[in-house]
Amino acid sequence: MKKSENIETILAELENAKSEINKLNAKVNEIQSNISILRKRLNQNIFFRIAKPILFCIDALRFGPAPKLFDKVWYADTYPDVGLAGINPWFHFKKYGEKEGRNPNVLFSTDFYLEAYPDVKQKGISPLTHYIKNGHREARSPHPFFDTGWYRENNPDVRRLGIDPLLHFLRHGVDEGRMPNRFFNAEWYQKLRPDIAAANLTAIQHYVRYGIAEGQSWRPPVNERPGTYIGFSPDKNSYSISTERTPYTYIPLRPLQSAQEFIREHAAHVKFSVIVPVYNTPPGLLDKAYESVKLQWYDNWEVIFVNDCSTEARVTSDLTRISRQDPRIKVINTATNTGIAGATNIGIAAATGEYIVFLDHDDELTVDCLYELARRIHATKADFVYSDEDKLDEYGNFVQPFFKPDWSPDTLMSTMYTCHVSCVKRSLAIEAGPLVPELDGAQDWDFILKVTEKASRIEHIAKVLYHWRIIPNSIAADLNAKPKAVEHGRLARDHALSRRGHAGSMKHIDELPNHYAPVYLPKPNTLISIVIPSKNNFPYLSKCISSILRQTEYKNYEINVVDNGSTDSETIKYLKEADKNPSINLLTLDKPFNFSELCNFGAHKASGDVYVFLNDDTEILEGGWLGALAGQAQLEHTGAVGAKLLYGEENSIQHNGILNLEPGPCHAFSRQAPNFTGYFGRSVLPYNWLAVTGALMAVEKRKFWKIGGFDEEFPVAYNDIDLCFRLKKAGWHNVNLPFVQLIHHESVSRGIDHENSEKFERLKQEKHNLYTKHPDFFQHDPYYNVNMHPLDIQFDLSTKWRPF
Repeated sequence: MKKSENIETILAELENAKSEINKLNAKVNEIQSNISILRKRLNQNIFFRIAKPILFCIDALRFGPAPKLFDKVWYADTYPDVGLAGINPWFHFKKYGEKEGRNPNVLFSTDFYLEAYPDVKQKGISPLTHYIKNGHREARSPHPFFDTGWYRENNPDVRRLGIDPLLHFLRHGVDEGRMPNRFFNAEWYQKLRPDIAAANLTAIQHYVRYGIAEGQSWRPPVNERPGTYIGFSPDKNSYSISTERTPYTYIPLRPLQSAQEFIREHAAHVKFSVIVPVYNTPPGLLDKAYESVKLQWYDNWEVIFVNDCSTEARVTSDLTRISRQDPRIKVINTATNTGIAGATNIGIAAATGEYIVFLDHDDELTVDCLYELARRIHATKADFVYSDEDKLDEYGNFVQPFFKPDWSPDTLMSTMYTCHVSCVKRSLAIEAGPLVPELDGAQDWDFILKVTEKASRIEHIAKVLYHWRIIPNSIAADLNAKPKAVEHGRLARDHALSRRGHAGSMKHIDELPNHYAPVYLPKPNTLISIVIPSKNNFPYLSKCISSILRQTEYKNYEINVVDNGSTDSETIKYLKEADKNPSINLLTLDKPFNFSELCNFGAHKASGDVYVFLNDDTEILEGGWLGALAGQAQLEHTGAVGAKLLYGEENSIQHNGILNLEPGPCHAFSRQAPNFTGYFGRSVLPYNWLAVTGALMAVEKRKFWKIGGFDEEFPVAYNDIDLCFRLKKAGWHNVNLPFVQLIHHESVSRGIDHENSEKFERLKQEKHNLYTKHPDFFQHDPYYNVNMHPLDIQFDLSTKWRPF
């Protein structure tokens, strides 16, 4: 079947699925309507009218009055089917809800209580009843957030009066600002969520009323708090639980039965050639490298050691000894030293496997490495696969894990992030090669750039499959140790720009010495349309436009101000004056606020090849901003382009890429200093992201309209996220350029969404609509690794959050 026919089939199936969903929704509505009618009829039925109070009295006698810990309003709001059924919330909880794991209030988790206290589950006791009668006296906690014993001990009045700690906290403690546990850090929580203060809420009030429902994290990462950790002792080769901070360690796996079955069925299909260039390897490390291959679960492999004319006789002796241990080992001795690129080329030429795996002579593979590669290749037919990695320090500790994003072309032009382990189909390696000796030190970067230009499918395995050993004066220890490698890395990307026909140059990143990122130039004669929606915002709009006119070096642009029906006399006067500027077009759309509609209207009226959507409460800080955004937006693979936006008053990060975490879309590195480098340079280097903010977003015209522009069903929130989701689904990669920086006075125009209940409910509804439209992105972000914490915008490690 042709690709176009395949796509048409998929689209037809999607349409059918949508039609079925609509039919089901109509059916649900019909059933709900019938239920309502039946209930009315039932209420009119004389027998039911007689029976109803009798049944109520029976339930009242059976269950008694609702205890003070049962929150009827919260229960009915949280479980809307209760109201639909017309049942008293307390009776519903006792008859059905408790058995279904439903909760009686916001801080009592039925499932948590049963899991934490097996004796309650074994005796078949109601968790709520047990807590009320015995649990709170025994200091049993009803929820991970509430520590019953701690609350009693730290509140003498509660202890003295013998009050149930949870009941006291819910009725009084929340509003009095009392702490529910020893770890809640109100200052930390409030710092990451500035809208709380604007809504006149304390951190505790916000978390209990909104944060729990939103899935917000409530305590700092482990490096800011005490805890217990899994530790590893290299000397004893054993693991233990320790109170000393060990943010990370690698724990080897054992093969599951499913892995063994896969290997039995599929090992004959793919053979791996592990290529190991060798030169004067430190004592003992060749054995460790070989052992890591020997211990592989997956056994269809060969190892090719290319001894690149080592000057130490011990190395040749070690290779001879190792080669006698297994017929799958080949040793090639070169007559002269060819360098790591030359030795790798010799290994590729000698390989007989379908796939090449690259292993440095002093590093190690994890035992499941080849199995995971084989499984992914079998599932996807990928011709280039890379994985996560960590490092081995000089004492044998596992450190510095790099949990990577899925395929990110712009990230690879900023940093050699794919690195280890790299697995390339041999035919593709030959087509992309040979490796260039003149770029030794960055020969792998140059090679992978070429590989990815030709690869038909690139896959990332979100598991550590490679241990990169830190040796003094190696790149693993310090990039500055090899200045030639830094220069060769820059040259490799210069070559890529030239090879791909991209106009641009490599810019040094001041916040991260010896790192460079590409800055692309717009295509000749590119007209850029800057679209600025605005209403009654003269003080900020005037600053925004003045900064554009004053700072912008790229001159071929127009500014389309979309006035949303301003009534303020000062704003109207300014707009009339601004409209006299030949670069500024004043457009009017006097309708209820709909950001998506305003942007689409401005884009329809625009003449540019690239659209830059810009909030009216932003200010330009440097001259190269517009050209850099447009040049990036015009690359064939690029979708939306964003920048680093800063809070003006406090000089901290407001936006630097958007993460799609468990609670929903979140701004990465919020409130960090502008020069904060972030996880593996992610806050200062161009990285691909699932979304960027609509406060500053550049999109090429043809791509914008190909996906239909902004969805006007998202009038206020998540319209930018939806647009980015659709760009990603259409095959483009969204990217953020941190070296482009603007000031953003966030939400000056329309206020903050948590400041009143109406806005908060609207925000929740639009988030619900977002994931109803894009269920495939619900709690899924291909550019955020699953090994990271699902709630943390600072790229913490999930293992650091769990006390053992």
